[in-house]
Amino acid sequence: MAEQQQKVPIDLPDWVSRPLSDIKTLAENGELEGEAAEIQKVLDRYSRATVERNLPEIESCFVTNDDFLIVESSYPNFGWNDFKKNHLIPELEEIEDIAHEADLVQAFVTSELAYGVFRYKASGVNKGKRRTMEGLGTAVLVPTDSGWKIRHWTTCSRRPPAAH
Repeated sequence: MAEQQQKVPIDLPDWVSRPLSDIKTLAENGELEGEAAEIQKVLDRYSRATVERNLPEIESCFVTNDDFLIVESSYPNFGWNDFKKNHLIPELEEIEDIAHEADLVQAFVTSELAYGVFRYKASGVNKGKRRTMEGLGTAVLVPTDSGWKIRHWTTCSRRPPAAH
């Protein structure tokens, strides 16, 4: 007969379980200015367009060709068409009462490239149940004739606390 293994509680360091609200945004620190403010405007436009289900406005925030790459919680989409067809449109069609916010906690900007690390919270109702995800993400942006656009987007959501 196989031995039963006993579950041993793991003591995680404080930084692993610290609330995301402890990670202050640039706006909360009074540091949202210049090019960082321009990057925040792109994040704000994306959040607002997502809540409004405004596909043309969502598209205006991104590089909409094969150079685009998104990884949301380890699931990748390669190219804008892959993301739009297999992720974005199904999500907008299936999820109701969407809420979304993304706030910069760090930004790096040059004339050719920018990236922003952001704290985000997204929620919506799917099949009668509200699901909320929050975590950190990174957006890599490139300058275009119509302003900064997101070329790469990665998010990692926190797991809900384990029930004891």
